[in-house]
Amino acid sequence: MEQHPAAAPRPGRDTRIDLFRGLALLTIFVDHIEGNPWSALTLREFGAVTALDVFVVLAGVSGYLAYAGRLHRGGDGLRHIARRIAVIYLAQLGLIAAMVLLVIAVDRLVPGLHAVTRFHTLPYLTDPTGSLLGTLLMTARPHNSGILTLYVLLLAVLPLIVWGVRRVLLLPVAVGAVLFLGSVLGGWHLPQSHAEVEPLRWVMVYAAGVALAAVGDRERHSVAGSALGRLERIATVAAIGWSNRPCAM
Repeated sequence: MEQHPAAAPRPGRDTRIDLFRGLALLTIFVDHIEGNPWSALTLREFGAVTALDVFVVLAGVSGYLAYAGRLHRGGDGLRHIARRIAVIYLAQLGLIAAMVLLVIAVDRLVPGLHAVTRFHTLPYLTDPTGSLLGTLLMTARPHNSGILTLYVLLLAVLPLIVWGVRRVLLLPVAVGAVLFLGSVLGGWHLPQSHAEVEPLRWVMVYAAGVALAAVGDRERHSVAGSALGRLERIATVAAIGWSNRPCAM
């Protein structure tokens, strides 16, 4: 009986990305604890970038690996991205609801901490309707709860970034650099109640992660292009290093 070769196994999750993304989130947590002596040993004290830069870059890398193939084949890539955005959006709403309830409970139990004021949850008590609307529109949220909002907005522009990377590798990074300079020098920003998260400042870093993944993809398909790929990777990493210092999430 003729033996047919087994189908090549589908590539699974890259656990290296999960590992370093987890370390980045742990470092962000450490950096946000006031007076934590361990924060003096984190990346932000020694490099031009911080753990949040690492997280956003890895989000771009994982976004490309997860969806670029589907987008390239013209299949249901947009539908899968929309489904992922919906899941993260609902998770953000659940996180904010839990955080508001927890902060109110802590404020009642330990009034001296002034938790409601510290975490910007007072509007949820004084203007619940407006705060709820702002939360649904992702323009209002408690302090230090914006990481999922940022991820939703960046994932929404992933198809455009992938499209640009396939035409000119560093084009989305260059566009992100313009948005970054505009947000810093020109005051460009998206409407939101707090300036703690400005997605325009992170488009460049996210696009750099997508470009890094695209370079690796090219190298896997072309040995001859490996030298050029290394130069492109160096240029992309340089763009990441030039990024802004992240603000509180």
